[in-house]
Amino acid sequence: ALAARSAKPADIAALGQSVARMAAHVDHFALREAEDAAFHRLLAKCTGNGSLELVVEDLWNQRAELWGRLQRHFHTADLAAKTIRDHAAIVAAVAAHDPDAARAALHRHLSRVAREFQRGVDSEQRDAPAAAPAASRSGPPPKRRAIARTATGKSPPTPRRS
Repeated sequence: ALAARSAKPADIAALGQSVARMAAHVDHFALREAEDAAFHRLLAKCTGNGSLELVVEDLWNQRAELWGRLQRHFHTADLAAKTIRDHAAIVAAVAAHDPDAARAALHRHLSRVAREFQRGVDSEQRDAPAAAPAASRSGPPPKRRAIARTATGKSPPTPRRS
């Protein structure tokens, strides 16, 4: 939304060129991945908010480690095409200077990527050998607990009961 309000014609052209480079390298994971990062950095730069640029850079760097471990689940032509379509929709909304459409396009993109990450994690868990056969377990399965992560990727300290 901020980029749609602030982007200059040169910014919009740079975003469009980034999408074109991703499409040109659709079959080359490393080049496409580098351009994906560049796109998100350019988008943050379009906002005119230097702090947001730094946050995007930091988040992208954190993402790199996880992505490297899961990339075998994501290196498909179909997912690359979806990312390129997502990015093109973001550029179109920014070019139209439509903050609501830009926000919605980015939300759709991030939601899709999050679903794909979850699918990849679920697939890894499904393919991993079980720790113990189901017949040898007693009682109900352990409850899963969502753990919030700080910006560093570490879990916050657990509160102590008094």
